[in-house]
Amino acid sequence: MQTPDGWYPDPTGRPQLRRFEAGQWLDWVSAGGQVASEPLAPPPATGGGTLTSEPVVRAARTADRWALASLYGQPLATASVADRVVTVCDPAGTPTHQLRRSAAGSTTVVSLHDRTDREVGRFEEVRRAYLGGFRIVGLGALLATLDAESNDLRRLVLVDPGGRPLGRVADEKGEWTTEMAHPFGAPLAELAALSALAVSLAWH
Repeated sequence: MQTPDGWYPDPTGRPQLRRFEAGQWLDWVSAGGQVASEPLAPPPATGGGTLTSEPVVRAARTADRWALASLYGQPLATASVADRVVTVCDPAGTPTHQLRRSAAGSTTVVSLHDRTDREVGRFEEVRRAYLGGFRIVGLGALLATLDAESNDLRRLVLVDPGGRPLGRVADEKGEWTTEMAHPFGAPLAELAALSALAVSLAWH
């Protein structure tokens, strides 16, 4: 699948958007509604981004396995699904995280654990009148919410507690794309990067 043309978080990590068309980045950038031309240096041949630093992560599933890659196609991680647990590994095959689905009454909870088996955050399902969403919690505090955009469960918006958009998660024919508009610190970076897998684990 090709990524649709549009404005995406700048792959350099700068707080701006960059135009992506016909499978490549353009020189056009946008910040605060102002559009300018800013050439993009070519990415290093070996990539260099990580699962938690890339502004765009694409998650494609085949049977019980996921492949997570950057917008450039650089492999970032793989994930395997077994029952209610997703184990995430880095490109070298070393386990880095686990997502574990559980139930709290009629509510689904997906907890994120690091390589030491410490819980670093969780997605708590929120039941609404028409559609559902998630509270994203880490270190005992609300970090963000993930809610359906335009009543479409395949398009979710990530928003901080103050209402500032942080990114979105979209499903296009079974392939999820996570777009992060701002660089985050831990644990929100981990929770945002793996949000597509968490949503899929909770809702599918």
